[in-house]
Amino acid sequence: FKLTPDLRYIVSVSNLFITWDVATSDLVREVSPGVGGLMMDLEISPDNRFIAAYTSNNEVILLNALVSEVTIIKNPFGATENIVGLVLLDTNLIAYGKWNWAIYTTNGGKMIKTHQTRFINQPILSMKMLSIEDFSLMNWSGDVALDTSVIVSTFKEGEEVCHIKLHTAFAINRAQTKVWGCQSPDSNDVAMYDLVEDTWKLGIQYERFSKPFLQLTLSSDEQFVIGTFSHGFQLWETTKFSKMEQQGIQGITLKLPYQVYNVSKGMNKSSNCVLSANNQYAVSGIRKELYIWDAKNGDLVKSLAAHVGRIIDVQPLSMGALNIIITS
Repeated sequence: FKLTPDLRYIVSVSNLFITWDVATSDLVREVSPGVGGLMMDLEISPDNRFIAAYTSNNEVILLNALVSEVTIIKNPFGATENIVGLVLLDTNLIAYGKWNWAIYTTNGGKMIKTHQTRFINQPILSMKMLSIEDFSLMNWSGDVALDTSVIVSTFKEGEEVCHIKLHTAFAINRAQTKVWGCQSPDSNDVAMYDLVEDTWKLGIQYERFSKPFLQLTLSSDEQFVIGTFSHGFQLWETTKFSKMEQQGIQGITLKLPYQVYNVSKGMNKSSNCVLSANNQYAVSGIRKELYIWDAKNGDLVKSLAAHVGRIIDVQPLSMGALNIIITS
């Protein structure tokens, strides 16, 4: 599930598009696209008008949320390549496989063009786009036993201007001007790099860390970088330090209870940890439990039996008087 960018609705996909009103919890809309397979990788356009998902049968479903009109797009890569992800902009839909990506219009789902990655031995892991001309492309070998490195390539005006190799886990901000990741395959130390004059330059080095990270993410306000490791989470502030203090930045450790663990769900995919309003509490869902820590000192303050089944996702909703955590 995802929140719409205006934070008014929750949208979920399975074999249906389902929308709820955040303020009232009322079911607003159900739309059946009438295709086989389950829908995956939900994306919502920044202007809230379009919703997209791809199915386990390699079809892309584009929903105009204003009029509930569905457009079905067949796999642009044929039988040789599966769809692995989507990006949805206001005017364009991008579907990508392991080596290629295709660009469509959101108005009618017409294909504009296709592209191919130059890293043939390292398939596409994910894409982040500001526009179809300015974007970041993440490539990975697909085998963690073979290679833990991820290549983050930066494109401007449709041309690659630079790339950086990170290891084990990584995160990138919305503006795509900062990346976080481990500097080498034999180190768990996280660093931040700044995009300066079309070059990635080392900006901040955080404290030495002994355990490998399963995932790196950013808090919704991008004030914290959050590392997931097997026994808990590590929080580092991204902004509150002087230029004289850019090495060994200390973080807050959030420890899980005894015999409760985070597990890897894929490359840079594991349990989410999110922050409440004013970054006061950190919250994560493991198994059926919701764990809540004081984000200032790392103390575990509460655990809740939140679900009867395994918690799949946790997302924050902080806006005005709202201070909510949503779980599924």
